[in-house]
Amino acid sequence: NPDIIEHKITKDDEFFVLACDGIWDCMSNQEVVDFVHDKVAQGIHLDEICEQMMDNCLADENETNGLGFDNMSVMIIGILNGKTEQEWYDSFQTESKEKEEEKKA
Repeated sequence: NPDIIEHKITKDDEFFVLACDGIWDCMSNQEVVDFVHDKVAQGIHLDEICEQMMDNCLADENETNGLGFDNMSVMIIGILNGKTEQEWYDSFQTESKEKEEEKKA
């Protein structure tokens, strides 16, 4: 059964992910959020992140646990909240740099 969550979008929301069980069987909700957030902060565009996520979940030929053999589809939708697309991407990089500076302090 699919997980269905009703959520009112706020200014704090950055993106949402729509994916089939081939992704969710391999990664938890938080792992997906962290994966997307880290990749966007690196300046990688959403279409490429989708490909990387599927590659990440793909079983290698030595896998025997059954994960990574299912069909996979994923869409990541950025919630711009009034920003341009470039401002949206830049905001992740700014946030990532601020977190790194906090760690150093």
